[in-house]
Amino acid sequence: MRMLLEVEGKRPEQVREFSKIEAALRELNNSNPHSYANLTRQDGSYVQVAGEKKKYLIERRDFVDKLHWRAHLKTASLMSDAPQIIVCGAGQITVSADEIFSIEDVVSIWRSFFQNEPFASYIMWRSMAKILR
Repeated sequence: MRMLLEVEGKRPEQVREFSKIEAALRELNNSNPHSYANLTRQDGSYVQVAGEKKKYLIERRDFVDKLHWRAHLKTASLMSDAPQIIVCGAGQITVSADEIFSIEDVVSIWRSFFQNEPFASYIMWRSMAKILR
């Protein structure tokens, strides 16, 4: 399977191996010019990530159904329930505490998307329909 990998500050690239995607994800950091990325299937559906060194936000879009979701955890990984700010090349994004992911979570979610497999059971999806009208 071939997908389009787009990383902030880099040329878009058609990829067939997940190892290239994982390497790009592990380079994401708001202190360099690569702080967000997306991976697009041939039907236009995609996953995207934005983040800092240890805090990432993940969203996905189903192009066929025109649905957009933001990933969240069943239980927040942070001690605080207060809203969090993620700073990236796209700007500052305010997220709920349960929407913060580690890079290991990001890699797992992207691998599932790439392999067209179910996401891990601890990953939940919140509709973004009201925000993205």
